[in-house]
Amino acid sequence: SEDIFTLSEHNFIRLWLYENGFIQFETILAAAEYMPIIFKYFSIEIKEKVPSEFQRIQKNSPNFEYRTITKNLNFTTFREQRSKLMNDSLIAKVIREDDIDQFQEILSKTNISINSTIPYSIFEACQYVNRRESNMPTLIEFASFFGSLKIFKFLMMNDAELSPSVMDYAINGGNIEIIHILEDSNCSFETALDAAIHDQKDEIVDYILD
Repeated sequence: SEDIFTLSEHNFIRLWLYENGFIQFETILAAAEYMPIIFKYFSIEIKEKVPSEFQRIQKNSPNFEYRTITKNLNFTTFREQRSKLMNDSLIAKVIREDDIDQFQEILSKTNISINSTIPYSIFEACQYVNRRESNMPTLIEFASFFGSLKIFKFLMMNDAELSPSVMDYAINGGNIEIIHILEDSNCSFETALDAAIHDQKDEIVDYILD
């Protein structure tokens, strides 16, 4: 059980393994003692199964994150968000759906910069856009990955910064128009071919080679 837990890097896989009897609850509880992200992700299971342990870890830990991470957690909402396997932040949801009207409204009503990054989420199953809190994609990289053409064009029109890796996000996303716009903006294809081959995007491989 412990070996399977360690080998399974993603929590949504660990949850599936636990629900199907491949990982024991004791393994999850032991990991939750020293890993705040495990404590939060499995907070429903821990609180339902051993509420006393849930309270002990939360209240007695010297780690501030443990004491605050689930303080006002709505478990119904949490369960729904966890089942969707997607970033739960509003800005990520809006970009994913390419809702340009709501996207512009968010920018006008908040101080979010067009060069800001997507917030890290423990719910996001796609690790390419949820690597580490210190290495999250920018708004235009996120839009490129999900082929959100309207929001992508809006960001381009407003001079969003194009990172060296934006083309890789676009290649993984597979939207030819976005790739072509980035090409016209002199974005590098240096690592893009490898990305296209790795993801078996034959049409894009042909486009790059041409």
